[in-house]
Amino acid sequence: AHEIGHIAGADFVTSSDAMAAASTTALLATLLGVAAGVASGNPDVGIAAALGGQGTAQRMFFAFNRGQESEADQYALRMLNETKQSPEGLYDFFSKLSGQELLISDRQDPYVRTHPLTRERMSTVANAVANSPYHGQPLDPDRERQHRRMVAKLFAYLKPQMTTFQRYPESDKSAEARYAQSIAFYRRGQLKEALPLIDSLIAEAPNDPYYWELKGQMLLENGRIEESIVALKESSRLAPEAPLIRVMMAHAMVESGDPAFAPEAQAALQAALRQDPEDPWAWDLAAKSYLQSNNPGMSAYAAAERALLTGQFGDVVRYTRRAEELLEKDTPTWYRLQDIKVTAQNYLQEFMEKRRGR
Repeated sequence: AHEIGHIAGADFVTSSDAMAAASTTALLATLLGVAAGVASGNPDVGIAAALGGQGTAQRMFFAFNRGQESEADQYALRMLNETKQSPEGLYDFFSKLSGQELLISDRQDPYVRTHPLTRERMSTVANAVANSPYHGQPLDPDRERQHRRMVAKLFAYLKPQMTTFQRYPESDKSAEARYAQSIAFYRRGQLKEALPLIDSLIAEAPNDPYYWELKGQMLLENGRIEESIVALKESSRLAPEAPLIRVMMAHAMVESGDPAFAPEAQAALQAALRQDPEDPWAWDLAAKSYLQSNNPGMSAYAAAERALLTGQFGDVVRYTRRAEELLEKDTPTWYRLQDIKVTAQNYLQEFMEKRRGR
């Protein structure tokens, strides 16, 4: 819940801005320190001024970071309350981390160094626990199951396969263990062992889109394209609002090389791009799919969108010219091409001005 609070607050963007501001302060302090040392004839003066300014910059960033942490805590507490869950787990987690702060930095959990705890934060969460109407209430079994599965999936994708089998041995027949084992076998290239495990999970939960998605991904990456399309179609049917599943299904259809799949692939990509228009991979697949259906104008347009997103401005110019030659004027797509051209020109102009300013 706390990390979702960071995401909701777009902290990854604002942190970069804060770091940039702090770096600028530190740089100015260093320059002023050098100037002071030269002017006074005493290098110690310059060193002291530079170090003092760098300390100010560090305090600026830490103050900003503490504010972010507090805001993320508040978001987490609101979300837990709205979902009728006690914040006891958050408090227990903070309590474990608080002991880490006494350790030297090299022995601290990295989370502690990037998420500094304060007495006020601990007090706020403790007060929320005491006043929560859900204090002492058992966790929802379905949420617990989903959490175990999420942990198993992340573990299996991020850890070495041997470590996964140590954590989830083949003797463990729970759903989350078989899920992790299936992913580990798939990552090891052992499709023969991976498929029966994911099939057993599908047999138990045939309406779970993510089991079907994993099966489709396994088959696709092992060249069993037609079978992967069947699995990914079912996954997309069960999760129609999941753009990544739509894109993977379209990928399989494009890889098949069969023009008969092109209309369905294009519809899936259009739906996915309405949700996430800044996905260059989806635009790349769209460009290929339009070529397969003998529509070079739309293919060039999709390629221009992809080139814009990936910063390939020379390709933007080439593809927009091609698309303009082939597509009907005064249509929404034609007007979008004009926007793409202007955006690319502005980027190129800004780039050239920066180069001249060096």
